[in-house]
Amino acid sequence: MYAAMQEYPTAAYRTVLEGPDVDARVDLLAAVLLGVTFSRYVVREGALASMEPSVLSAHLAGLLRPLVQPRHAGPADGDPQP
Repeated sequence: MYAAMQEYPTAAYRTVLEGPDVDARVDLLAAVLLGVTFSRYVVREGALASMEPSVLSAHLAGLLRPLVQPRHAGPADGDPQP
């Protein structure tokens, strides 16, 4: 069931994301969003379930930004750039 729930969104994310480790980032993105959805709308307990949509959006934006817009390695030393 989990695989079926993740299949369509994962395919959609792969069409718009690129760069290093794209397969891992796509799977992480799908897992986080599926987990949030399950916790908020199925479990319906705790702070996540009662959180205002604008607050949830702000938290998710900060959490997901590194997956959607990863930092790229520097040209000379391979260290991540801000």
